[in-house]
Amino acid sequence: MNEGRKIRVGFVVSRLDAGWIGGANYLSNLLQAVAALPDRQIETVLLVPPATDPAMLARFPADRVIATPLVAARDPRRLAAKAIERVIGRDLASEWLARRHGIDVLSHVPPLPRRGRRVAAISWIPDFQHEHLHDFFSPEELHRRRASDARMARDADIVLLSSLHAQRDLARFYPDATDRSRVLQFVSGLRTTAPVKSRAALAESYALDGPFLYLPNQFWIHKNHRVVIDALALLKARGCAATVVATGHTADYRHPDHFAALMAHAEAQGVGDMFRVLGMVPYDDVVALLHHAVAVINPSRFEGWSTTVEEAKSQGKPLLLSDIAVHREQAPDRGRFFGVDDPAALADLIADTLQRYSPDDEADAARTAAAALPQRVEAFARTYQAIVLDAAARTGRD
Repeated sequence: MNEGRKIRVGFVVSRLDAGWIGGANYLSNLLQAVAALPDRQIETVLLVPPATDPAMLARFPADRVIATPLVAARDPRRLAAKAIERVIGRDLASEWLARRHGIDVLSHVPPLPRRGRRVAAISWIPDFQHEHLHDFFSPEELHRRRASDARMARDADIVLLSSLHAQRDLARFYPDATDRSRVLQFVSGLRTTAPVKSRAALAESYALDGPFLYLPNQFWIHKNHRVVIDALALLKARGCAATVVATGHTADYRHPDHFAALMAHAEAQGVGDMFRVLGMVPYDDVVALLHHAVAVINPSRFEGWSTTVEEAKSQGKPLLLSDIAVHREQAPDRGRFFGVDDPAALADLIADTLQRYSPDDEADAARTAAAALPQRVEAFARTYQAIVLDAAARTGRD
């Protein structure tokens, strides 16, 4: 490459919609962190389908956005390119896109076939949940995930993990990839410039009266909302008033009946009014709910690197967390832990948190977190930049 030119890193995004919320939030955080990095040595290119909503794209501040049918999952041209790849062992469409737009590294995508490849590959394995929670996956999905992991572990120039816990799993399941693995622990930069919505405005929008705790997770079965419902039932039996507000997509494609069963359980426990489900809400409202909550809860049985925890850390919120390895690794200053199947311990933490709550203390914690956030985001971006430069060096093109 020309001396002095920035390394160009491309992201192929075939969908930006409600079914890919976690991935979209991750990518938005990463691109915003890189865009703000002083004296950066990399530039970003976003490859998206032509029909991508411009309003959605505004959340992803890449240096260049290229709309092409060659990345649209169901476009006939993309399907034809994949058919050719199966015959000749080369992804000619992606190779052409990389050459055409001067892309040195493709990031967070499966690697191109090694035959004829001239662009470095950073492939992302967020976690190995399927290896730990087999019962939550069909045999077909388990096979698909393992095949994808094996391909990335075999062919990627860099295998990117979201946590040290995931890196240890990689060493266990794909030891030959360990030396090519890197860990990028993402930081939430709070992706909005809008003023935080007032408590009164939240009350008007969602009929929220009184203090509440916030649980911003998708309603997937491993997110373990049930332990929160059971904790609320224990609190109700003690005569302790508590409200948990939950937001997130309510569909779990692996377990389509899960949400209905969960809500039926809440009603059966008599806590339907204490467990308030708002579903999908605008991101600015997520920020406001975080800001005004007494504390944030994440009861999940498994995480790659929890966005819930990172966004709460960025606002300086108290956290009530399931005692799993990644939550411990994220090390929130204000984190307190309970067993994933211990509603009594969670009930005790909720009651104690409500009793301890002090608006003045929360304001102080929020100011401290805000002051520390720019440095945390910059460190995140610099770590990613170093990984990109490492990947580019492996192709001999820098």
